[in-house]
Amino acid sequence: MNDRPVEMCAFGTAAPPVETQKRREASCWRLLNILSSFLLPVWREETFVSANDVEGLFGRVARRDSFDWFTIAGQLGYPSARLAAAIAAEIRALSAAIKDRDRDAFADARKVLLELPTRRCVYAFLKRKKIADEPKAGWIFMLANSESELISAGMTTRTVEHRLKEINRAADVETTFGIYRCWRVSNPVRAENIVIEALSKSGCYQAPASVAGKRLDAAIDDSGLEIRTLNALGSLEERHLWESFPRHFFGGFRKASSRR
Repeated sequence: MNDRPVEMCAFGTAAPPVETQKRREASCWRLLNILSSFLLPVWREETFVSANDVEGLFGRVARRDSFDWFTIAGQLGYPSARLAAAIAAEIRALSAAIKDRDRDAFADARKVLLELPTRRCVYAFLKRKKIADEPKAGWIFMLANSESELISAGMTTRTVEHRLKEINRAADVETTFGIYRCWRVSNPVRAENIVIEALSKSGCYQAPASVAGKRLDAAIDDSGLEIRTLNALGSLEERHLWESFPRHFFGGFRKASSRR
């Protein structure tokens, strides 16, 4: 028996159990199979389970409220929260359309999912595709300690996990940080200045993570520097697709109920 203490993962960075990962991968393959045909598939219970699994992956990235949300974001190719929310909503609508035998709603949801980089994110999750990165891009991160309400925000051109480890090595055990927000940005130096101005003159202060997160979400959104949002798709070679994308998607996403 291994009596060594279990090392707790920082918030956002937990790894999924092996069986959970296998189930999620199987669900991803089933969703890809559904999207590959314009025909309304026969409703099966496993269809609902698979759609729910994949919707949950994108939903966790959108909400950023689980211990594995940033791990999942990396597996999906780091879609932004707004993009992940849009994809989750369309998968939910697709599943409902299949169950209700609604061909028009199914065709609508499928069309949007194909226009969104859904398949690219899912293929990245399945390790069949690697998302192209952008030259000179970097990360803006917001780390937080839920107990002390201590916030640490800044910029890195390396990985966020590497910066998290550096900060936690220098912190007390009681003030261990987790990843509560992350934005991939095209100009990290400029974006960091915007973050500092939005919060305070230092990159560290005390406030509820939800309050600080909303403040930074708004500041980054207004800056137009975030990559992999609905109006700035991460893959440069596919960015032209957004020139004709419906404007009603920007700043939000359609809810499944709006299709009724």
